[in-house]
Amino acid sequence: MSFEGYLLRVGGDTFPENYIVAKSYKVSPHKRQDLDPYQDANGNLHRNVVEHRRSTVQFTVDCKTGFTNSDMETIMSFLRSRYTNEAERKVILTYYCPDTDSYDSGEFYLPNPDYTIRAIDGNTLYYEPMQLEFIEY
Repeated sequence: MSFEGYLLRVGGDTFPENYIVAKSYKVSPHKRQDLDPYQDANGNLHRNVVEHRRSTVQFTVDCKTGFTNSDMETIMSFLRSRYTNEAERKVILTYYCPDTDSYDSGEFYLPNPDYTIRAIDGNTLYYEPMQLEFIEY
C-alpha cells in the first residue's frame, strides 16, 4: 500500500486537510518502549524492550485566509464528535507513515492543545497556528 491522498483519518473520517500545514506533518512511528531498564555497575545498559510500540503524530493547524474562531470550532467539533472517550480525548487514528509508505491505525489521545489569540476584530477572534499532537496508547 502507498499514499492514498490523505494524511490522517480520525474515527474513519479524513481530517480537514485544508487546515494541515503540510510541511509540519511529523510522524514518529513505532517507538520502542522499555520495561524497567537499568544500568549495571560497569555502566552497561540493560533493556527489556516490550512488544507494543507507540507512535506519535504531530502537525500544525492553520488557515491561509486567517485562522478564526469559526475555523477553530470546525476543527475542534470534528475531533470532539469522534472521541471514543471524551475524558481522555481518545480517538481511533489512521495516519500515513512514511517509514513504511503505508497507513497504520491505533488508539491515540490528544493532549490539551494550547490556544493563542493573535487579534480580535469585533466578534471574530484570530488565532496563531496551533500544534496538535496525537500519542498512541
